[in-house]
Amino acid sequence: MLDSFALLSISAGQAFQITSCHQELLPHISHHHKRYQITVIYIFAPTLAFCNAFGCGLTGWSSASMYGILAILTIGAWGGASHGGVMTRLVACGVIMSITDPASDLMQDFKTGYMTLASRRSIFVSQVIGTEMGCVISPCVVLIFYKAFTDIGYPTSEYPGPFATVYYTMARLGLKASHHSQSIA
Repeated sequence: MLDSFALLSISAGQAFQITSCHQELLPHISHHHKRYQITVIYIFAPTLAFCNAFGCGLTGWSSASMYGILAILTIGAWGGASHGGVMTRLVACGVIMSITDPASDLMQDFKTGYMTLASRRSIFVSQVIGTEMGCVISPCVVLIFYKAFTDIGYPTSEYPGPFATVYYTMARLGLKASHHSQSIA
């Protein structure tokens, strides 16, 4: 009992540190985000991550993209066009998806570990190591692509970003819908 309480307090402390770090960094990256918006996102994110992990455990499907779309619509309706519009929505979507998707990945790894009789601790440690490696390797790969190709991400380039176009379009449509509903009221 005492051991699980210690782990819970360590986890809560680390979550608080990450939230406060993002409260300082995200307003510098996306100038339209306010600290209270980031706090609300991080309050709801663990609940959404749990729901995503539970649903993925039952069905095998991750709903992280659905939660990202939900963040686009709710944060956009809250902020509207005057508070960053599309950019605020996309940043909120990215934050929610980056929190909910690893939860479903971990659940899938635990299911695989259960079927192969692997240790839960070794699965969790390997997930942590893989996440840490991804935090270092992924930005390096992105920088290599940006230096090698000048038009990366554009729809006509050799490496288009089809999902980026889809999420950007959803954010723009949601912005138009929220603007239209405000003009009706």
